[in-house]
Amino acid sequence: MRGVKKTSYGIAVYGMTESADDILTWLCNAMVRSRGGDRPPLMKLFGSEPPSRLIEEIYMEPRSSYRFEKTDGTIILKAPYGSSYFMNLCVNERDLSSAIAELARTEV
Repeated sequence: MRGVKKTSYGIAVYGMTESADDILTWLCNAMVRSRGGDRPPLMKLFGSEPPSRLIEEIYMEPRSSYRFEKTDGTIILKAPYGSSYFMNLCVNERDLSSAIAELARTEV
C-alpha cells in the first residue's frame, strides 16, 4: 500500500508482520472492520458467498470471527469453522483512496 508504507502506521504494520500476505490481511482488517466505539469501518466490503455469484455488501459486524486468507492467488473472507466463505472481494475505489489516506494520517 504505497500511501501507507512510509507512515508511522505503515512502519508499525510492516514491523509486526512476517510476510506480504500478513501485511495485506492486516490492512484489509484495518479498513473494513469497526474501529472501536462508535467509529465505523473506513470502507464497505463487497463479495459473493458461494454458491452465489451475486456481489453484495458483506456486513462485517456479525462476522467478527471471520478471517482474511490468501488462497490460490486471491483473498477470501473465511469463517473460522465450517466451510462458509466469501470470494470475489471488492471495495469502492474512492472509498479505498480515502481509507488509505486515513491510515496514512494515523499515528501509532
